[in-house]
Amino acid sequence: MEIPSDGRMNKKIIVFLGPSLALDEARSILPNAWYHSPIECGDILRAMRLKPDGIVIIDGYYEQRAAVWHKEILYALEQGIPVIGAGSMGALRAAELNYFGMIGVGKIFEDYYQGRLHDDDEVAVLHGPRESGYTPLNDALVNIRATIAQAISEKVITVHQGEAIVASAKKIHYPQRTIVNAGKVLALDYSGLFSWLESGNGVNQKKLID
Repeated sequence: MEIPSDGRMNKKIIVFLGPSLALDEARSILPNAWYHSPIECGDILRAMRLKPDGIVIIDGYYEQRAAVWHKEILYALEQGIPVIGAGSMGALRAAELNYFGMIGVGKIFEDYYQGRLHDDDEVAVLHGPRESGYTPLNDALVNIRATIAQAISEKVITVHQGEAIVASAKKIHYPQRTIVNAGKVLALDYSGLFSWLESGNGVNQKKLID
Protein backbone atom coordinates (compact mmCIF):
# COMPACT_ATOMS: atom_id res chain seq x y z
CA MET A 1 0.00 0.00 0.00
CA GLU A 2 1.29 3.44 -0.98
CA ILE A 3 0.80 6.12 1.65
CA PRO A 4 0.15 9.68 0.42
CA SER A 5 2.27 12.33 2.13
CA ASP A 6 0.32 15.49 1.26
CA GLY A 7 -2.30 15.39 3.99
CA ARG A 8 -5.13 14.27 1.68
CA MET A 9 -6.42 11.74 4.21
CA ASN A 10 -7.89 14.35 6.58
CA LYS A 11 -11.50 13.30 7.31
CA LYS A 12 -11.51 10.67 4.58
CA ILE A 13 -12.33 7.07 3.95
CA ILE A 14 -9.93 4.48 2.54
CA VAL A 15 -11.54 2.09 0.05
CA PHE A 16 -9.84 -1.09 -1.17
CA LEU A 17 -11.29 -1.74 -4.60
CA GLY A 18 -10.50 -3.86 -7.64
CA PRO A 19 -12.51 -5.75 -10.25
CA SER A 20 -15.90 -5.62 -8.50
CA LEU A 21 -16.64 -1.99 -9.42
CA ALA A 22 -15.13 0.47 -11.86
CA LEU A 23 -13.19 3.27 -10.17
CA ASP A 24 -15.22 5.99 -11.92
CA GLU A 25 -18.46 4.46 -10.65
CA ALA A 26 -17.06 4.23 -7.13
CA ARG A 27 -15.96 7.86 -7.20
CA SER A 28 -19.45 8.92 -8.28
CA ILE A 29 -20.78 7.30 -5.10
CA LEU A 30 -18.03 8.34 -2.68
CA PRO A 31 -16.03 11.12 -4.35
CA ASN A 32 -13.83 12.15 -1.42
CA ALA A 33 -12.51 8.70 -0.56
CA TRP A 34 -8.97 7.58 -1.25
CA TYR A 35 -9.10 4.48 -3.44
CA HIS A 36 -6.46 1.80 -3.20
CA SER A 37 -5.89 -1.47 -5.02
CA PRO A 38 -7.31 -4.78 -3.67
CA ILE A 39 -6.37 -5.29 -0.07
CA GLU A 40 -3.62 -7.65 1.04
CA CYS A 41 -2.06 -8.60 4.35
CA GLY A 42 -0.65 -5.57 6.18
CA ASP A 43 -2.65 -2.91 4.32
CA ILE A 44 -4.96 -2.18 7.27
CA LEU A 45 -2.01 -1.54 9.57
CA ARG A 46 -0.40 0.74 6.98
CA ALA A 47 -3.67 2.60 6.46
CA MET A 48 -4.07 3.20 10.17
CA ARG A 49 -0.99 5.43 10.22
CA LEU A 50 -3.21 8.04 8.56
CA LYS A 51 -5.96 7.71 11.19
CA PRO A 52 -8.80 7.46 8.64
CA ASP A 53 -12.41 7.94 9.66
CA GLY A 54 -13.30 4.59 8.15
CA ILE A 55 -12.08 1.72 6.01
CA VAL A 56 -14.10 0.00 3.29
CA ILE A 57 -13.00 -3.39 1.97
CA ILE A 58 -14.52 -4.58 -1.29
CA ASP A 59 -11.82 -6.51 -3.16
CA GLY A 60 -8.77 -8.31 -1.86
CA TYR A 61 -6.02 -10.65 -2.95
CA TYR A 62 -6.71 -14.32 -2.40
CA GLU A 63 -3.88 -16.59 -3.53
CA GLN A 64 -1.51 -14.36 -5.52
CA ARG A 65 -0.62 -12.46 -2.32
CA ALA A 66 -1.34 -13.03 1.36
CA ALA A 67 -4.96 -12.21 2.18
CA VAL A 68 -5.89 -9.48 4.64
CA TRP A 69 -5.38 -10.77 8.18
CA HIS A 70 -8.37 -11.00 10.52
CA LYS A 71 -6.32 -9.64 13.43
CA GLU A 72 -5.44 -6.41 11.64
CA ILE A 73 -9.13 -5.75 11.02
CA LEU A 74 -9.85 -6.48 14.66
CA TYR A 75 -7.08 -4.10 15.68
CA ALA A 76 -8.62 -1.31 13.60
CA LEU A 77 -12.00 -1.95 15.21
CA GLU A 78 -10.41 -1.87 18.67
CA GLN A 79 -8.94 1.53 17.81
CA GLY A 80 -12.43 2.84 17.00
CA ILE A 81 -12.05 2.84 13.21
CA PRO A 82 -15.21 1.52 11.47
CA VAL A 83 -14.47 -1.23 8.95
CA ILE A 84 -17.12 -2.02 6.32
CA GLY A 85 -17.07 -4.99 3.98
CA ALA A 86 -19.02 -5.72 0.81
CA GLY A 87 -18.85 -7.28 -2.64
CA SER A 88 -16.00 -9.76 -2.49
CA MET A 89 -13.25 -10.25 0.10
CA GLY A 90 -14.93 -7.52 2.13
CA ALA A 91 -18.20 -9.44 2.30
CA LEU A 92 -16.41 -12.61 3.35
CA ARG A 93 -14.40 -10.92 6.10
CA ALA A 94 -17.47 -9.00 7.33
CA ALA A 95 -19.40 -12.24 7.74
CA GLU A 96 -16.51 -13.77 9.67
CA LEU A 97 -16.00 -10.71 11.90
CA ASN A 98 -19.52 -9.31 12.21
CA TYR A 99 -19.71 -10.45 15.83
CA PHE A 100 -16.68 -8.25 16.59
CA GLY A 101 -18.11 -5.14 14.96
CA MET A 102 -17.17 -5.27 11.28
CA ILE A 103 -20.12 -4.04 9.23
CA GLY A 104 -21.31 -6.06 6.23
CA VAL A 105 -23.35 -4.74 3.32
CA GLY A 106 -25.12 -6.49 0.44
CA LYS A 107 -26.49 -9.87 -0.59
CA ILE A 108 -23.11 -11.62 -0.75
CA PHE A 109 -22.38 -10.63 2.85
CA GLU A 110 -25.85 -11.78 3.91
CA ASP A 111 -25.43 -15.11 2.12
CA TYR A 112 -22.12 -15.75 3.88
CA TYR A 113 -23.44 -14.53 7.23
CA GLN A 114 -26.59 -16.66 7.02
CA GLY A 115 -24.63 -19.72 5.90
CA ARG A 116 -26.03 -19.91 2.38
CA LEU A 117 -22.46 -19.54 1.11
CA HIS A 118 -19.47 -21.20 2.74
CA ASP A 119 -16.43 -21.41 0.47
CA ASP A 120 -13.91 -18.63 -0.16
CA ASP A 121 -13.85 -19.45 -3.86
CA GLU A 122 -17.42 -18.17 -4.30
CA VAL A 123 -15.93 -14.68 -4.71
CA ALA A 124 -12.50 -15.59 -6.07
CA VAL A 125 -11.45 -13.72 -9.22
CA LEU A 126 -8.14 -13.57 -11.03
CA HIS A 127 -7.70 -10.07 -12.42
CA GLY A 128 -5.40 -7.98 -14.55
CA PRO A 129 -3.08 -5.22 -13.27
CA ARG A 130 -4.07 -1.73 -12.16
CA GLU A 131 -3.40 -0.38 -15.67
CA SER A 132 -6.17 -2.63 -17.01
CA GLY A 133 -8.65 -1.45 -14.40
CA TYR A 134 -8.24 -4.81 -12.64
CA THR A 135 -10.13 -6.49 -15.49
CA PRO A 136 -11.53 -9.82 -14.21
CA LEU A 137 -10.15 -12.84 -16.04
CA ASN A 138 -12.75 -15.33 -14.82
CA ASP A 139 -16.32 -15.30 -13.54
CA ALA A 140 -16.88 -15.25 -9.80
CA LEU A 141 -19.13 -18.10 -8.74
CA VAL A 142 -21.50 -15.66 -7.00
CA ASN A 143 -21.89 -13.85 -10.33
CA ILE A 144 -22.45 -17.15 -12.15
CA ARG A 145 -25.21 -18.05 -9.69
CA ALA A 146 -26.89 -14.66 -10.09
CA THR A 147 -26.56 -14.72 -13.87
CA ILE A 148 -28.00 -18.22 -14.15
CA ALA A 149 -30.90 -17.28 -11.88
CA GLN A 150 -31.65 -14.32 -14.14
CA ALA A 151 -31.39 -16.48 -17.27
CA ILE A 152 -33.85 -18.97 -15.77
CA SER A 153 -36.29 -16.20 -14.83
CA GLU A 154 -36.17 -14.90 -18.41
CA LYS A 155 -36.65 -18.45 -19.71
CA VAL A 156 -33.34 -18.37 -21.60
CA ILE A 157 -32.53 -21.77 -20.07
CA THR A 158 -34.41 -24.33 -18.00
CA VAL A 159 -33.96 -24.91 -14.29
CA HIS A 160 -32.22 -28.22 -15.09
CA GLN A 161 -29.77 -26.48 -17.42
CA GLY A 162 -29.12 -23.82 -14.82
CA GLU A 163 -28.44 -26.27 -12.01
CA ALA A 164 -26.13 -28.26 -14.27
CA ILE A 165 -24.02 -25.27 -15.27
CA VAL A 166 -23.65 -24.03 -11.68
CA ALA A 167 -22.55 -27.50 -10.56
CA SER A 168 -20.11 -27.65 -13.47
CA ALA A 169 -18.70 -24.22 -12.65
CA LYS A 170 -18.14 -25.21 -9.02
CA LYS A 171 -15.88 -28.07 -10.15
CA ILE A 172 -13.63 -25.79 -12.21
CA HIS A 173 -10.61 -24.23 -10.46
CA TYR A 174 -11.45 -20.55 -10.16
CA PRO A 175 -8.84 -19.05 -12.56
CA GLN A 176 -10.48 -20.98 -15.43
CA ARG A 177 -14.03 -20.60 -14.16
CA THR A 178 -16.44 -18.95 -16.61
CA ILE A 179 -20.01 -19.67 -17.56
CA VAL A 180 -18.87 -20.54 -21.08
CA ASN A 181 -16.25 -23.00 -19.85
CA ALA A 182 -18.75 -24.57 -17.48
CA GLY A 183 -21.30 -25.01 -20.25
CA LYS A 184 -18.93 -26.39 -22.86
CA VAL A 185 -18.17 -29.54 -20.87
CA LEU A 186 -21.84 -30.45 -20.56
CA ALA A 187 -23.91 -32.44 -23.04
CA LEU A 188 -26.59 -29.74 -23.15
CA ASP A 189 -27.34 -26.97 -25.64
CA TYR A 190 -26.32 -23.60 -24.18
CA SER A 191 -26.18 -21.66 -27.45
CA GLY A 192 -29.13 -19.51 -26.39
CA LEU A 193 -27.45 -18.69 -23.08
CA PHE A 194 -24.16 -17.83 -24.75
CA SER A 195 -25.91 -15.46 -27.20
CA TRP A 196 -27.79 -13.89 -24.28
CA LEU A 197 -24.51 -13.33 -22.46
CA GLU A 198 -22.90 -11.78 -25.54
CA SER A 199 -25.70 -9.20 -25.50
CA GLY A 200 -24.50 -8.01 -22.08
CA ASN A 201 -27.09 -9.72 -19.89
CA GLY A 202 -24.73 -11.13 -17.27
CA VAL A 203 -25.30 -10.15 -13.63
CA ASN A 204 -22.42 -8.71 -11.59
CA GLN A 205 -23.69 -9.50 -8.11
CA LYS A 206 -20.51 -8.12 -6.57
CA LYS A 207 -21.31 -4.55 -7.59
CA LEU A 208 -24.94 -4.69 -6.43
CA ILE A 209 -25.90 -3.39 -3.00
CA ASP A 210 -28.82 -5.82 -2.67
